[in-house]
Amino acid sequence: MTTPLWEPQRWLAAATLESVLEVNEQVLALLRAQCQAGAAQPLIREVNDLLLNLDPKSMRRAAASAVLLVDAGFADAGLWSGAIIGAINDRPRSEDPFFTVDGSVALMRLVMTQAWHLARSQPAAARLLLGLSAVNLNLIGGCSLSRLTQLAETRSQWLRPRWEHRPRIWCDLLRTAGKGESRALERMRVRGLQLLAAEARPG
Repeated sequence: MTTPLWEPQRWLAAATLESVLEVNEQVLALLRAQCQAGAAQPLIREVNDLLLNLDPKSMRRAAASAVLLVDAGFADAGLWSGAIIGAINDRPRSEDPFFTVDGSVALMRLVMTQAWHLARSQPAAARLLLGLSAVNLNLIGGCSLSRLTQLAETRSQWLRPRWEHRPRIWCDLLRTAGKGESRALERMRVRGLQLLAAEARPG
């Protein structure tokens, strides 16, 4: 009998993973819309054909990658302390927005609602699956949901695909999802968790 690589039920509620999957489905839908709009970002050029050729079942398999497939500066304590506390270092990110199609604000609201909920109810999951730093865990968890939603309305430009500059990770994920081989999918989930853990900042 093959030992499973991926057994989330031992350490994490199934409902939490399902909620991340649901957000990831919206992430992939927005990425697909970005592809269809003919966007020229390097990541879009790399994943365009793979993403547009996925059927609904394959899209759901890709969404079940365990970690959140977008980031909103969750490791950057200065970014969120400025936004929430109103500190002097409140600043926009210097990059142009990644998402230019309709839906980015709605996705940002969804992502921040997810971050707020996990920061309050399952802080370990928030750090592991969303990549929140310890400081941002406290900042976002301590903020009111209405305030956080208000911030999301004006900061959707902070929303970017995770591993934006590592297209091979995305190509591997999408190819694996398209093939649907369960063992390979398990390996991709473990890989995503390992990558996010390696990138996590102690603060």
